[in-house]
Amino acid sequence: MRSAVETVRKNQMGLNQAAKQFCVPNATLQCHVKQLNKRSQDGKRQLVRSQDMTDEIENDLVSHILQMESRFYGLTHSSVLRLVYQIAVRNNVKTRFSDDKQAAGKEWLNGFLKRHPEIALRIPEATSLARAAGFNRQRVTQFYIRTLLQMKNCRQVA
Repeated sequence: MRSAVETVRKNQMGLNQAAKQFCVPNATLQCHVKQLNKRSQDGKRQLVRSQDMTDEIENDLVSHILQMESRFYGLTHSSVLRLVYQIAVRNNVKTRFSDDKQAAGKEWLNGFLKRHPEIALRIPEATSLARAAGFNRQRVTQFYIRTLLQMKNCRQVA
């Protein structure tokens, strides 16, 4: 694509002839020559929308979601969409979010999750305080030591 665009711009070939020789669609080549495709970089078109929120706000949101998960309070997809809308309104960020639903869109969420793979939103389940307190390094280690000893004793008996 890049060489076809350069050939046409240098007037070495016409648009139709370059499209045939480089096996590129005529309309696509014309858009690239006229620079109508602003998001095209290195001959590859980006099919992702631009971010609605700034990097700083997104990073704060990521840290908030991870902090909530560490406290055993997982967020659902819909709660994140509503939270993002509220953050955008409070920070006067101009977005394409729906004012009727008062939530960000699913497309935004998909892009957000692709930009931040460390986040995995799932349907949260209730965790009792006893279970959360009991799930620590010391108790898990004790469990595995007991299990290994039991397995060793079973082998000696057999």
